[in-house]
Amino acid sequence: MKVIPINNTADLQPLGAVEHASLPPSHLTALDGLRGFACLCVVAYHCYNYGPSIPWPTLTFGARKWTPTHFLAYGYMGVEIFFVLSGFCLAYPFFRHSSPNFDWKRYFLRRARRIYPAYWGALLLLSIFALIISHLHIPSLTNSNVLVMPSFGRSLLSIINPETYLNGSFWTLKVELRWYILLPLLLILHRKIKSLGLVAVAVVLSLLYAQTLGQHPDSRISTLISSLPIFLPLFAGGIWVAQIRAANAPDRIERLLIRSSRWGIIVALGLVALWAPAHTEGGIHYNRVVPGGLLAFFLLLLSLYDPVFRKLLTWRPLVLVGLFSYSLYLIHQPIIMLFSAVTRPLHWSGAIQFFFFQVVVFLFCIMIGFLFFQLAEKPFLGRTISTKK
Repeated sequence: MKVIPINNTADLQPLGAVEHASLPPSHLTALDGLRGFACLCVVAYHCYNYGPSIPWPTLTFGARKWTPTHFLAYGYMGVEIFFVLSGFCLAYPFFRHSSPNFDWKRYFLRRARRIYPAYWGALLLLSIFALIISHLHIPSLTNSNVLVMPSFGRSLLSIINPETYLNGSFWTLKVELRWYILLPLLLILHRKIKSLGLVAVAVVLSLLYAQTLGQHPDSRISTLISSLPIFLPLFAGGIWVAQIRAANAPDRIERLLIRSSRWGIIVALGLVALWAPAHTEGGIHYNRVVPGGLLAFFLLLLSLYDPVFRKLLTWRPLVLVGLFSYSLYLIHQPIIMLFSAVTRPLHWSGAIQFFFFQVVVFLFCIMIGFLFFQLAEKPFLGRTISTKK
């Protein structure tokens, strides 16, 4: 596989990760495209999940069954791409501009500004939406266990634990917030054991959690740390890619990873097809995290080093979606649930419903996500934060 040169890393600055980040012509654009692809996968997954069940012709292989649209059932792995990207985007500036006097206060303020305004805006919008539905007494909507009026004050003040009963997609914010807090410790540890050692430690901690606290998800400690330990190897993998990209001379293992990225994608897709679950209702398990994490890891490498793949990711509509992907992610699931509740009594044929959800609802979510970005997220981006007294 032909790869781009691995020196000349000065032109890569992830959006929102460092102060005064510029917009490089290709590298950052490819990352935005990858982010957009990940978000569209999640939206397509929820359209598929809340849409109709169509009796497609089925191909059976052991206990696995595939239909022509079965690939949509794995769209939830866009979340794994988000986590690996987050590890990369936050760690890369530290490898490029490492300083013992790094302003951590500014770092945490930037992270809060990135997450909370849009989150609070989504909470307000969805709460008003729930009030209207309750006032109209629409049985197909008011009977939903998600579209109900939340305790808005508690949700607004829930800094560490974003409420998920109004919008199930908020669960990833819990993981992200804990990752932001843990990042400084991981970077300190990285100085001692390097990237491969950090990934190994993350895997061990993840396995220990699964065998101990993970068995008691309702305990106070499990609630405090959320499911971050399960996904910790994905964030560590993103840190590793950041270190590879920032290094002028990657070692032999890292060069091998870069050159074998396409084969890595093939292996990861094979694991997805043969091992990964086709739904997420049963909780988060390693048959999801391992295939999804490997897929995300190699997709990130390809987006940085493979010129052909990077050209695909720089398709302008995909890059545009990547720019407002957070807003789209925040509001898409309740919209899909609304359409599901409204169309269920209409008894449309399966084919019509499938087209309606995968085309009409899908595009409608993108449109509303873009409008929400303009109102609730964009005004808070790009402002300079001063921590001087």
